[in-house]
Amino acid sequence: MSLEKIKNIIQQADVVVVMAGAGMSADSGVATFRGSTGVAEVYPALKKKKVTYASLTTQQMFNKNPQLAWAFHGHCFDVYNKTKPHTGYNQLLELVQQKKDYFVVTSNVDGAFQKSGYDKNKVYEIHGRIYKFQCNECGAVWEPHEHTKFDVDTDTFTLNSAIPTCIHCDGTDTRPNFMMFNDFGFDIRETKQQSIRFNEFMGQYDKGAHKIAILEFGAGQTVPTIRMMSEFIHQKVVGATLIRVNPFDTDVPPLAISLAMGAKEALLNLNI
Repeated sequence: MSLEKIKNIIQQADVVVVMAGAGMSADSGVATFRGSTGVAEVYPALKKKKVTYASLTTQQMFNKNPQLAWAFHGHCFDVYNKTKPHTGYNQLLELVQQKKDYFVVTSNVDGAFQKSGYDKNKVYEIHGRIYKFQCNECGAVWEPHEHTKFDVDTDTFTLNSAIPTCIHCDGTDTRPNFMMFNDFGFDIRETKQQSIRFNEFMGQYDKGAHKIAILEFGAGQTVPTIRMMSEFIHQKVVGATLIRVNPFDTDVPPLAISLAMGAKEALLNLNI
């Protein structure tokens, strides 16, 4: 389908659901660590340690080697903090603000949508967020000081700064507040509230009286949660049309639309 036809579908919609996967952040220069060798390709020091993204991103790693776990995720925290979201975020924000309503569902943990000015009450972070920490001792969840920074030697992945301590109980059994692999310790309270708001949002517009554009960006099949949610809404909600924007994994269900581009490129080309 041509860009003009896709643009017309989006313009005719009065409600937009933005579904964002790792590819949305990747266009800002953030590594996605796809596949079993993803971390090793970006950081040779971690290859030497024979660890993968899947092994680093577990509660077990925080239990047995918190220095290494925090070295990696603290470094990611710093990278996300200093990364400026690409211009596509602003293009998309201008679009959704012109509509009757919108909501963002994202598997990314970097907080880029909030950083770009999206209403925080209209963002559902299905996997949580790296910009908040949680304490396994007292159960607190908090946002660290705005000047928080980790001193990490990425040549050896040594953490030279202190492990974050809980601001409520001073405990050191801490971790980021996002869902890890095989994770039973993720504090879901904030994510649960976000999901409730999203469900209430969908409940207003799922009766067939509105044209809904589901704009999915950068959601591949490695972790298919976003794709599955997009397809569910497309198939179950009357008046909803899925537009899948991704340079790979471009297959779509019947009546959905595929655009084989990156998120930033698509938003700039669509000029919406």
